[in-house]
Amino acid sequence: MNLHTILETAKDQSRTRAPNQWQPQLFVLPEQSSQLESLLASGDVTIIDSIESQLHNLLQIRSPGQKLTSETLHERAKTHIGETPLWQYGTWVYFPVETLRRSSFAGIGIS
Repeated sequence: MNLHTILETAKDQSRTRAPNQWQPQLFVLPEQSSQLESLLASGDVTIIDSIESQLHNLLQIRSPGQKLTSETLHERAKTHIGETPLWQYGTWVYFPVETLRRSSFAGIGIS
């Protein structure tokens, strides 16, 4: 079975589900490390890791009226997560999406 056939079969199966039943895959570490490892080993996955900036934003909004420096945010983040390694903090999310090619994005942005 070629990739095109596999994709078409998967799309057909997806159409039988209501759109609101689709959910991204969530991975809480270390409990679901093996499932995430399997996903990463299965193919071409793009990783966008924004946990540090999310954590800094969280800490900034918890200090209204104060402009926290990068150093202060970094120290508070370390305190917030404790002994947990940053890569294990939070939830890894997998969104299996297909997007337009990069050359097509410009037309969408200006329409």
